[in-house]
Amino acid sequence: MLSKKKEVLKKYRFTLCGDEWFVPSTLENSKLKSNILYCDKLLRHSIKRHSAKTWHTGDFNELIRSGCLFARKFGREDMEIVEKILKHIQSMK
Repeated sequence: MLSKKKEVLKKYRFTLCGDEWFVPSTLENSKLKSNILYCDKLLRHSIKRHSAKTWHTGDFNELIRSGCLFARKFGREDMEIVEKILKHIQSMK
């Protein structure tokens, strides 16, 4: 990634949310492509109308049942889902 710094800065300088795309895009288009491992059990995300879905309290069971270690994305307007997930994790200790 560091060897591509100038290219990345030039390409994504005037974009919105470039940080969400430059790492996967750069890796996908590099000689390291064959080393990329995709695993559905790491990240729970959903694309809705060309952008990432924002998870809400009503999605709690889906997120927990997924078994994923991470989820993206959450919004300020419904932090109850984050609190509910944290309580669930703490109850597992």
